[in-house]
Amino acid sequence: MEEERYTIPYQFAKSAEKHWNRPMLAYVSESPYTYREAETLIKSLISFLTRLGVKKSTKVAILSENNPNWGISYLAITGMGAVVVPILPGFSAVETGNVLQHSETRCIIVSDKQMHKLKSLELPFLKHIIDIDDFAIVSGEKTAYYQYGKFDNNGFKVYEDDLAAIIYTSGTTGKSKGVMLSHRNICFTVHSSGILQPIEPSDRFLSLLPLSHTYENSLGFLLPVFNGASVYYMKQAAAPSVMLKALKEVKPTMMLTVPMIIEKIYRNRIAPSFKKNKLIARLYRNHNIKMLLHRIAGKKLMKTFGGKIRFFGVGGAKLDPVVEQFLLDARFPLAIGYGLTETAPCLPVPVPVLHGCSLPDLPFRALN
Repeated sequence: MEEERYTIPYQFAKSAEKHWNRPMLAYVSESPYTYREAETLIKSLISFLTRLGVKKSTKVAILSENNPNWGISYLAITGMGAVVVPILPGFSAVETGNVLQHSETRCIIVSDKQMHKLKSLELPFLKHIIDIDDFAIVSGEKTAYYQYGKFDNNGFKVYEDDLAAIIYTSGTTGKSKGVMLSHRNICFTVHSSGILQPIEPSDRFLSLLPLSHTYENSLGFLLPVFNGASVYYMKQAAAPSVMLKALKEVKPTMMLTVPMIIEKIYRNRIAPSFKKNKLIARLYRNHNIKMLLHRIAGKKLMKTFGGKIRFFGVGGAKLDPVVEQFLLDARFPLAIGYGLTETAPCLPVPVPVLHGCSLPDLPFRALN
């Protein structure tokens, strides 16, 4: 049996070979890239970057909102042994400039919405600026052009201990800190997460959190992609009406969120229903009736999320205990995790909180 290799290109190639005709990445309501189409896009982008002078260990940044080409860019950069530098789209122009300079980035793939940040900065070290929508050169020597389907077998050698990514934190104690993660760091986290929560090719992820955040990147992108599942992104900002429409259409089986999202839904839509009249408010004080009302509300919540959710991960901050208790009572498939960017990123991987299970019954396995 061939030994498992913890590199991003190896894991993706194995998945693409097995799931070549399945949907991989898409905007909601649009046709997805299949794994075979994505592989062609990735190889084409690798050849394009090579012709621009990008080599192994060259730092290439991604500055964009979530979209299918974000994932294509990430897999191309790491697939050729270059180092990806994901930048949070919420960073200011100054913060973005600090990241680019500190990481010694030589090339950046950027969205139209983020382009203005670069125009306000002096970046003499940046050789090429590339539009993420069509991979056209926005700035820099136009010595090559991206062509879909044009690629060579460049034979890049990527090893487990090679640097794969530099992740910059939000900088709560000053300037953002760069965390250096190897292919082994990232792939082992993804593999271990898949042991705790198996992913099927039929799974559908609706991505809400920034892909540049290591939580969403590892568990909401690489985990499904390495297992043949599909990921959907929203073109518009995640306003309640937009999100509800996306949930109805995609019917996701997996989602990753921060507490604010589910807390807002609870406070605005669920909690008021327990106090809508004096009779219900009085009955709600009874423990047994309260549990019954929570179960009923939980079924409605499942329907709101498309009716197919089997894993709902919450991380990034502490979940309100009142909301957590409601979700447990409602038997909603809640999972709570904790991590650090420096650990690539999980300490405890989100573990489903199964109703009625004691701690030893939970499918937890320590990560060494």
